[in-house]
Amino acid sequence: MTDLSYVAIDFETANARRTSACSVGLTKVMNGQIVDSFYSLINPEESFDYFNTEINGIHEEDVTDAPTMADLYPELVPFIDGLPLVAHNASFDMSVLRYTLDKYELPYPEVSYFCSWILAKKLLRLPSYRLDQIASYYKIRFQHHQASDDARVCAEIVRNMLNEAHIEDIDQMQKKIKYRLGRLHKNSYSPFSSTTYRYAQPFKPSQITTSRTSFDEHHPLYRQVVVFTGVLTSMSREDACRKVVDCGGINGNSVTKQTTLLVVGEPDSRTPNNKKSSKEQKAEKLAAQGQPIKIVTENEFIRTVGTNPAQID
Repeated sequence: MTDLSYVAIDFETANARRTSACSVGLTKVMNGQIVDSFYSLINPEESFDYFNTEINGIHEEDVTDAPTMADLYPELVPFIDGLPLVAHNASFDMSVLRYTLDKYELPYPEVSYFCSWILAKKLLRLPSYRLDQIASYYKIRFQHHQASDDARVCAEIVRNMLNEAHIEDIDQMQKKIKYRLGRLHKNSYSPFSSTTYRYAQPFKPSQITTSRTSFDEHHPLYRQVVVFTGVLTSMSREDACRKVVDCGGINGNSVTKQTTLLVVGEPDSRTPNNKKSSKEQKAEKLAAQGQPIKIVTENEFIRTVGTNPAQID
């Protein structure tokens, strides 16, 4: 893979807002080889949420003397050097990058980007496409939710997947698996897109099952019909759905008259201008008509589950 070059990137955030980047890790691949890495804590100049700290281990006092994104950005741009960016769940990391740059009125880097999670769904046959599961598949050891390790593992799994698929560069990847890279422009962006590939296995929340045979009938999620919308920041949607069934709840694929709880994450690239998703709009309409449906945030869902987020994955 002599022409395969890209930069893997990973952000950790201080709270649920995409403007709260508190660390960043980057790993550079040139001609198929890892050649450099970069890591820094970031002072988000925002409050820290307990749930995020439990996941990434970064406390507010850790970043007191760390650079802000405005301070750090002049170092990031030459490191990236115009190479394509890749992240696992790129819709999250790219939105963190964009929102944080917007906060400081900084221009976006002129680069393309793609998603290793989507790539894995196209090229692998696995029960889960979480970063730790793919790392385990390739026998790569790492510390999850540590930005430098997440970026390194992302870089390694992309190299392994493309090597197995006999793909030698990014252009060939786009043609072979019908994948169009996203693009960051100075003041705008174009999301990535892909078409169904024969290895893709569409995820349906209703198909998630549990091995448990007994449940706490007093748990607030017991027999609740739960639907998720938006991008979750503390766990994958599959993991969230497992939490639901492990509590005796039922996962729904869409908002219906049977839905009793809608969990709202961050807007994804398919929701323009941060508008409410169609699921959230429908839930509000049903609630106004008298249906007993509750709409909660991701953090409220975590509190309801009653699970330490550090143990999620």
